[in-house]
Amino acid sequence: MTVSARCASHGGGTAAAALALGLGLIGTVALWSSPAAANDVVVEDLGFSGTLGSYAIPRMELTGSSLSAAEIEAAFAQDDPQVLFETLAALSATQITIPRMVLSQDIADVTQEAVYEDIRIDDMREGRIASFTASGGSFSASDGDDDVIGSFGAVESLMIDLPLILSYYTEAAGDGDNPFRTAYESFSISDLVMGDGESAQFTIEEISGSAVAVRLLQEPLTETIAAIAAMEDTDDPTAEEATRLLNFLADMMDSFRFEEMSMNGMTIVDESDDDPVEMRIERIAFLGDPQGGFAAFMMEDMRVAADGAVIAIASIDSEGFSFAPMLEGLRALAEDPDADLSPDEMQRMLPVIGTVTLNDLTASIPPEPGATPVEGGIGRLSITADTPYEGVPTNLRLAIDNLAFDLPAGTGEEFIEMARGFGYERLDLSGNFAARWNEAGQEIVLSDLSFSGEEIGSVALRGVIGGVGPEVFSGDETMRLMALMGATVKNLHLMVEDRGIAEILLSLQAAEMGVSPDQARQQLGMMSQMMLPAILGGGPQAQGLAEAVGRFLENPGELEIAVEAIDPAGIPLMELGTMSAPADLMQRIEIDAQAR
Repeated sequence: MTVSARCASHGGGTAAAALALGLGLIGTVALWSSPAAANDVVVEDLGFSGTLGSYAIPRMELTGSSLSAAEIEAAFAQDDPQVLFETLAALSATQITIPRMVLSQDIADVTQEAVYEDIRIDDMREGRIASFTASGGSFSASDGDDDVIGSFGAVESLMIDLPLILSYYTEAAGDGDNPFRTAYESFSISDLVMGDGESAQFTIEEISGSAVAVRLLQEPLTETIAAIAAMEDTDDPTAEEATRLLNFLADMMDSFRFEEMSMNGMTIVDESDDDPVEMRIERIAFLGDPQGGFAAFMMEDMRVAADGAVIAIASIDSEGFSFAPMLEGLRALAEDPDADLSPDEMQRMLPVIGTVTLNDLTASIPPEPGATPVEGGIGRLSITADTPYEGVPTNLRLAIDNLAFDLPAGTGEEFIEMARGFGYERLDLSGNFAARWNEAGQEIVLSDLSFSGEEIGSVALRGVIGGVGPEVFSGDETMRLMALMGATVKNLHLMVEDRGIAEILLSLQAAEMGVSPDQARQQLGMMSQMMLPAILGGGPQAQGLAEAVGRFLENPGELEIAVEAIDPAGIPLMELGTMSAPADLMQRIEIDAQAR
């Protein structure tokens, strides 16, 4: 540590500086003030170097400082970060101003520097700051190959607990209580701009957060960072080093809490290729999880333009996300770093996804450069993956509503040409999938597998797969496959509803047969009633199914088929694949078929 200071006092003279090493751009250098003794002090050429970087403060002015110039000088001159931090944490002043402050850090192979301009600290009382502001600044980083440069506008943070922040860096939690305490009531940074200085640029109009809380780490952060830096050139860390690193990662991830973090007005522009890419997101927000990490995510108004295509999304929402399994896994691994990380252990560390929902996606995408764009969109897309067992989600849902897109003429695309041949110029499709594992019944309940289309119709399937035990969720692929071999089909329920597609298909079939659509409908109905019973081996069940299918073909509306295994345990999937004739299956099921 190096320190130099020249002080001028008014009426007794005191001086103070505070370094708030912290989170993102907020956590750089913070100075403190609050009234104690009416001493106005000017400190010049102040510098400090330590594990967390080097700081340079050419000039600092304090009004109403509680410490004298001698006390400040002594704190810096001792070359002891603990003494310096304790002194700064005890400082009070009504106001502190710093025209310019420079932070330099070397982390791994990256050298970075940040400059803050016009820092002002108001009403600091024994290390607690009412307001910290800076007019703006700049930053740069380089790893020797790639460079990043940037700037930022006004910075503001309210109700900062400097003693707590300094303790976070310099103290260990110990064996007593280690509660979370608020470090920042709120913070904001405006007009952040960064890029490579050539073709790529990233801007954010505002970053803000509220109720940022921390608890002490199990080891002082400064000591851990120094130990990790010493391991940089080690190809094979010792068990003790690996344990320390894993414990640090888990402890660090679990040491933060926050109420909300958000970014407004984010823009990314990349002109490195012939076809520039531009993305704009109006707002991204995270809601904190009391158990660590974040529990909900929100994005509003995203627009991406590239290569003649434009995609826009009104919003994406997420809830129920959790990092808890990852934190637990890291801690368990830290206890035995030499143990092989088995597939099961890796699986158990997966975070819980929860539910993610996309609303109102619109797209305009040309099939090829210069071609007329195909217009389309999605009304809603929702994905749920939660209720994990051994890290695997056992409750899965997928819903897509109003996947709609135009079918322009002359594209040459086989699917588009086929759909246009059916008479469609635009498709509007929806689909659902919902399944969950019933642990008590050792079964998978498929509650919804469906597809529907406007002026097409719908198909919906539900059922129960039995014989599904916990082994199915093993991280070992062989064990999973062996467990699935014991699965059985207990029941299935199929519902088909016509909303126009049957008439189109019948018209096409009639043209092939050289008859009218009514004649084709009657012939197909009669054929099904004669052929299906023969294929299924005859009997009342086969006849009932054939009659229902025939009535549906003759007068399309709804067709409902319910199949139930006679054995309550179900029919093994392995046996279904080896049955020589459909008649064998008919002996083991009950069928109820209805046409309406």
